[in-house]
Amino acid sequence: MNHLSLLILLACALVCVMTVTADKDPQQAAIWFDKGKDLASMASYAEAVSAFDMSLTFGQDDEAVWLEKGKALARLGKYAEATKTLEKAIALKPDDIEAWTQKGDALNWLGKNNEALQAYEKVLELDPKNSYAKLKKNIIQNLRAS
Repeated sequence: MNHLSLLILLACALVCVMTVTADKDPQQAAIWFDKGKDLASMASYAEAVSAFDMSLTFGQDDEAVWLEKGKALARLGKYAEATKTLEKAIALKPDDIEAWTQKGDALNWLGKNNEALQAYEKVLELDPKNSYAKLKKNIIQNLRAS
């Protein structure tokens, strides 16, 4: 077993232990959230997901954690899981343009173009000048036409 696999296994074990024993601890939650963002910035997405899970375990159940976890999952190619995670972010903050955009991208990668189109349309409802959502919407509509 290589070092990365061992690290992931240990992180998962720690998440399991902490899930059973952790009380809400905003300071620990913030530390794990920051650690997750740092790991994601270094392209250590699996470890970032584990760190975001730890943040959630310690009670930081807010939109930012779910958003960052969803982004990390998407970068791992886990688009279905990313979509579900991003939906939790959206439930907590329905006007989050980045969460809607990331959800649209994940759905697009899953080949769920109709659902992706709805997500991009929601982005445009929130930000009518959003050029990325306009581009993605046009791409999907052109695929339908051909």
